[in-house]
Amino acid sequence: MGFNIGGYNIRIPFSLRNISSMPDFLQWIIDILGYMIILSIVVAVAMLIYSGITYITSSGDEEKIRKAGGALTAAIVGLVVVFVIRVFLLFILNTFLL
Repeated sequence: MGFNIGGYNIRIPFSLRNISSMPDFLQWIIDILGYMIILSIVVAVAMLIYSGITYITSSGDEEKIRKAGGALTAAIVGLVVVFVIRVFLLFILNTFLL
């Protein structure tokens, strides 16, 4: 479902779809998971930028360096977790549901 503008297919948001059958419901779940993955990637990239700026502006302050290192570690672990979950969900959906 969607429309075409300038060669780009614009999909209708998941909340506006008719969920009257099992394939429609599964597609709705896939859409929600896709939006959640995109949101978590944006948050992780923002954390990477934040930790980089914190590290650059630390001026040798040990507390700021530790804080930047913790944020960097959390962002990288978060990205790895998101990609592992995405691969796992695609495997489950393709193997058992679709």
